[in-house]
Amino acid sequence: MKTFKGTIEDFLLILSEDSRGEYSPKIYSFYDYLTKEMHINDDTYCNYLQSMKIPDIIKSMNKYIEKSSINKKSVASYYKTVIKKYFKYLNTISISNSKLIESFGVERDDANSYDGIINDAINNNPLLIDKDSNEPIDKEEAEILIDECNDVIDEILINNTNTLKNRNTYQRLVNFLFIKVLMFTGAKPNVIYKLDIGNVNTESNKLLINGFNIHLPDKLAKQLKGYINLRKCMKPSTDNLFVNYNGESISRQNTRVPYFLSIICLGVSTTAITKYTVIEMINVGLNPSIIKKLTGVGSDIYDFCQDRVNNNRLNDVNSYINSRLLKTQHYNEL
Repeated sequence: MKTFKGTIEDFLLILSEDSRGEYSPKIYSFYDYLTKEMHINDDTYCNYLQSMKIPDIIKSMNKYIEKSSINKKSVASYYKTVIKKYFKYLNTISISNSKLIESFGVERDDANSYDGIINDAINNNPLLIDKDSNEPIDKEEAEILIDECNDVIDEILINNTNTLKNRNTYQRLVNFLFIKVLMFTGAKPNVIYKLDIGNVNTESNKLLINGFNIHLPDKLAKQLKGYINLRKCMKPSTDNLFVNYNGESISRQNTRVPYFLSIICLGVSTTAITKYTVIEMINVGLNPSIIKKLTGVGSDIYDFCQDRVNNNRLNDVNSYINSRLLKTQHYNEL
């Protein structure tokens, strides 16, 4: 039998290096809370984790928020995701909490929903402040979105025989894929709504969007291919790439993307994601006119993003200058 800490270490090892850095402080805070506050040890941890309830996780989250001086709801949401993934890992090594695992798949509006209950606790925590939904997401929030989307999409596609039998499962798949395409392209939702099935070439792994033929990341290409194969079985009434469970096009009127975004990362909007991606594009030197045409953003959003990049660069330059001036011979004497 593994030690309690051993399960934490092995859990971190299955993650990517980037995710490991983000997950580590959160999962070790959980470990410290249980061992120091609840006095759980190697002899008792299995039984405790197998019977742990959502209110217990909220108490551990509140301790993490307090000790780490967290004030962003999105970071608290990330803690929620980390603990969820840890319990899914425990399930694979026969330390199973069936009631908790079951709550992970319940719709947010259900009284037994893990996401719904913890999101309510986050919203009611006086130490956490609301984020301006139009402020660009940051790197940590981007990690949360990518991580959660990949987990959900891959889990659904692995069990694809049941996907078309369950409306909620299918809706999660199509909306989480939509979010990933949004993050990759930075395109406004209206652009993505209009994508046709023919815009995705599953042989060359390319996406035709706003006149540009761009190469998809390998993981996203594989996920879209799996979705497209499922989509064929639905016999949709439209050529649009993203369709609802009833086979109709997803549009601004019937989209559930904001709902699923609120489950993953509180306070995040599609505009916040678009701005993040446009900022990334500016940082890597993509031409302004190409960015505008590819994403469909207007001058207002582009100028906002350019100003944000300029301010960040100025701060970097100022830090560089100050660090070098500190080393001049007579600095301390002056």
